[in-house]
Amino acid sequence: MKSIKIFVEGESDKKFISDYIKHLEIDLSIIDFQIEKLNGKDDDKFQKNLPQFASSDKNLVIVDADDNFEERKSHLLALKTRLSIDYNIFLFPNNYGNGELETLLQSIIWDKYQGYFSCFPPFESCVKLAHSDFNPPSLKDKIYAYLSALLIGRETDQRSKYISPTNMEYMNERFWNINHSNLYPLKRFLIEHISGA
Repeated sequence: MKSIKIFVEGESDKKFISDYIKHLEIDLSIIDFQIEKLNGKDDDKFQKNLPQFASSDKNLVIVDADDNFEERKSHLLALKTRLSIDYNIFLFPNNYGNGELETLLQSIIWDKYQGYFSCFPPFESCVKLAHSDFNPPSLKDKIYAYLSALLIGRETDQRSKYISPTNMEYMNERFWNINHSNLYPLKRFLIEHISGA
């Protein structure tokens, strides 16, 4: 049985990829399949996981591009050579632009809810004026706030069920357009590398 491992940065990435693979209904019955957390994307995280890379027939690395897609990709390709490990790379949000998992998530929010994010610039200005020690919310914070705003009734008492890295309902169509075209690059990557194993 062929083994495939997907290496991701953290818990949110692991949950999202796991949920999305289930949504795509990729047949995992004929392969030994695992998703491993690197707990970051620094070189030492890859170094610590060398045994996991070596124990798999095929490795996929899915991490954030952050502020410079080309630099991140070049670095991961050089690291692959330096550590003598083999893997295919996908960089959030879309494997060609800058961003992170949360950039992808924001882009697949239903159009009718996109206006929610226009509320943040005035809030961020207010935060900056309130005190220099305050940090404006990150995109991850904004995504959590968006989900919290959509919770109704008893759901609000169970925020952790909906809004935590391990419980996030990434395939809940109330929150996300899970058939959005912005997911196509990831869909193609996963199908090609898992189904084609």
